[in-house]
Amino acid sequence: MRNRADIFRDLAHVKSFFRQFLERLGPQSVLLAYDDDPNLADLLSAPPAGRVEYYGRNPRSEWRLGEVRTENALTVFDVNHRGELFGTFRTPMIGAHNLLNAVAALAAAHHNGVGRAKMARGLADFRGIKRRQEVRGIKNGVTVIDDFAHHPTAVRETVRAVKAFYPERRLVAVFEPRTNTSMRDVFQAEYAACFDPADLVCIRQPPLLKKIPEGQRFSSHKLVEDIARRGVPAHYFADTEAIIDFLVDRAAAEDVILIMSNGGFDNIHERLLDTLRSTF
Repeated sequence: MRNRADIFRDLAHVKSFFRQFLERLGPQSVLLAYDDDPNLADLLSAPPAGRVEYYGRNPRSEWRLGEVRTENALTVFDVNHRGELFGTFRTPMIGAHNLLNAVAALAAAHHNGVGRAKMARGLADFRGIKRRQEVRGIKNGVTVIDDFAHHPTAVRETVRAVKAFYPERRLVAVFEPRTNTSMRDVFQAEYAACFDPADLVCIRQPPLLKKIPEGQRFSSHKLVEDIARRGVPAHYFADTEAIIDFLVDRAAAEDVILIMSNGGFDNIHERLLDTLRSTF
């Protein structure tokens, strides 16, 4: 569960909205709940009407993510249901967060009468949605990936997933704090550890920072310093043009450049690909 500082006052405020949702569930409902969220566990200490089934990695959960491996650029994973193998599935998506989402989707499909063969075909054919680990292009061996990640959990899991999928390649993580929440200092300290799996990090100055009261503003300079203290080379940039120039100068064949922002980021993806094409 995440707190959006521009919408909710604090985590208690977020939980109050979830509590209202749980109170509206009917006796025939099935609630699929992630098994590793202490805030959710607190909300479910008083079980809602209907049935609660847990999913995740806990052996006691009704739905559990099992063995995961990679075959022919696909993620292959097992799903266990009440201690028994429910099925082995393939997906082009990467990362534990995507696989856990897939487990929840499979559980929901099962409760709605969808057959396992149809589930398997659907997952294998699903190419994800735009701006979620979307490969925008490959130029001269440099892979440019776009992702909507902007809050700390999404940034951390996205960086982790991409590095795990390209373990032998240099990962350059580029981040633009753009949302009203990410431009506030509420998550300032939490962002630093999100970039640990990366080999090089580029942080842009938030483009709309003046919208935020001065005493509440996120500091890209401080984030760069905090990342560097953790042993990951990090650089600050005042604008997108400076990032493109830096990347073109530093990029090498086999690099993976992961660009994260919830906005258009000044069309950095296409501009970078065009520049790489003309300079390599």
